[in-house]
Amino acid sequence: MPLFLKTLPYICWAFCIVPLLAFRNVEDYHKLLQQIFEERPFDTILLLDRNSTASSCDLGQAILQYPVPKVVVTNREATFIYKQKFNAEILVTTIMMTTMDLEVMETMAHILEYMRQTRILTLAIDVQMEDSFKNQLLESCKSFNITNNVLHIINSNGKDKGKFFILKPYPRYHWHSSGEQQGTKNFLYYPQHWRNMHKKTLLTFADQSNTRVMYFKDPQGNLKMNGICGRLVMLFAEHYNASLQMAFPLSLTQPPHFTVILETMIKPNLLDIPMVPYTAIAGDYWINSSDVFEYDQGLIMVPCAQLRTLSEVYDAILTDEYFWGYLITGTTLLSFVHSLIDYVLDEIFPRSRIFFSERIFPGLLGQPFVARCTKRHSLKILYLLLFIAGLNFNCLFSAEVRSLFTSPGFYPEIRTLDDLSRSPYKLLLHEVEAKYIMPEIKLNEDSIATTQNLTYLYRLRQELNLTYSYYCSLLGWKSIERKQEIIGKKVFCTYENLTVIPSILWSMPLQHNSPYKEALNYLIHLVHDFGLAQAWFASTFSDLLKLQENNIKHTVREPQTKSLSVENMQWIWILMAGGLLNSGLVFLLELVWGGRNRCWYCSKLFERRKITKLFSQDKKT
Repeated sequence: MPLFLKTLPYICWAFCIVPLLAFRNVEDYHKLLQQIFEERPFDTILLLDRNSTASSCDLGQAILQYPVPKVVVTNREATFIYKQKFNAEILVTTIMMTTMDLEVMETMAHILEYMRQTRILTLAIDVQMEDSFKNQLLESCKSFNITNNVLHIINSNGKDKGKFFILKPYPRYHWHSSGEQQGTKNFLYYPQHWRNMHKKTLLTFADQSNTRVMYFKDPQGNLKMNGICGRLVMLFAEHYNASLQMAFPLSLTQPPHFTVILETMIKPNLLDIPMVPYTAIAGDYWINSSDVFEYDQGLIMVPCAQLRTLSEVYDAILTDEYFWGYLITGTTLLSFVHSLIDYVLDEIFPRSRIFFSERIFPGLLGQPFVARCTKRHSLKILYLLLFIAGLNFNCLFSAEVRSLFTSPGFYPEIRTLDDLSRSPYKLLLHEVEAKYIMPEIKLNEDSIATTQNLTYLYRLRQELNLTYSYYCSLLGWKSIERKQEIIGKKVFCTYENLTVIPSILWSMPLQHNSPYKEALNYLIHLVHDFGLAQAWFASTFSDLLKLQENNIKHTVREPQTKSLSVENMQWIWILMAGGLLNSGLVFLLELVWGGRNRCWYCSKLFERRKITKLFSQDKKT
């Protein structure tokens, strides 16, 4: 047979069948794209076509004729990320010939970084092994977290209109044939699969941050959970028909910090949707997080200015430097002047009264004193000055002491970080928090204490322990404020200058390219629209009060008036004991000094008698 006759059928196919196929592709695919557009509009078509066959080229040209902007990728080594360059709703279209092209899927997955749940239309031409192709594509979609993919299998011979398969990611990845439903009124190429997850099991885990997530055992020993993050995730599972399972056992005694969960569980993709709050203070993970569900601030709560006790009033009075300076200086100076006048004018030299005179000391305290009868005007002037000084001191001292006993006053308030650094209250931080907070507060290391025990830190803060000052969020502070209102006693305070982080945005950290991000964002906005966050906060606070009921009973406001106790007389007992001890020592010294003087007097008398006796004997002789 001549060569011309052998090639004639192929020439006819090339000049007749292919143009007809191309014409059919243009009409059919314009209609398909229009149906997808009407279902949900898109701004751009991203076309991935690395084939050079006639069918692929004609199909690509048919898609390119659709009147929207296009981005065409033909390079096998395309490395750009679409979301870094464009911000638009897109439809991704890939063309594959005969077999599954893993390189195309890898390229597409890289381009769709952070937007893997966008709509994808996979056009497969002349597939040789349909089941194998579908399984390979299914596994590839699962590995890349792709949830919206429509597979259209095409025969280039034009015998049929092709087959449509819709990817169903829940409860497990599988293909659903749309042949019977296609064209019906409620048919969707890209339904929102996350609205019904068909009891899919989601792995989760929780930290223990009290107001956002808290778990505890009820009186029956059952594990209960509350908090904004915890309730949000539980509502997520209930609303979208999913089930939750803890990826790891929860610890009531040593719960991990949320940053530890982020690094060890969320970033390695071990959790589907964690019950963990996240903020950018702990790192740059925003692009993989949900929308913001709470606006917050970071502040320091410090002990309020406390009322002084009676023992502290005595302490303040008796340790006052001006009080002792007045007594010591006045007694020494006036006693010396009194002794000098006695010695110069009257030749009286009392050595025991040079620096401490019993005539001067009572007078300085405003008490009665014995004046020496004298005609010396200088002593009269000295006694007059002593009377005026004692009267003034007695009036001021009595008024001050009486006012301190009736209203003892408060310690200085801690309103700034400088006040905190000078106060005895150290700032207690968790070691992980300290790494991020210390650069913001700029306190010296002596004013900061750290701990690895998160439970210990939360317990001290919730029990209003006055040993430390604490860092907390605005939501945590609201909880503590309400608790102080209930117990009727304001123990901790915070001020504007103690707000160290003015803006904190809390979100939920998710896996890289998480398929649950869209569903969670939708639910977060519903929660805020219906005010559920406020109701959850009230419920969490109620559980906190139940758990700390015994502590609250012990911290209820005590009566303002109460009888004196032994502790209130601390300084009186100290003064009495010190006075008795000093008087005993002085008595012993006087005995020793008196005995020494008597011995000295007796020895002198004995010597005088001896001399007199010798003199009398000499006189007789």
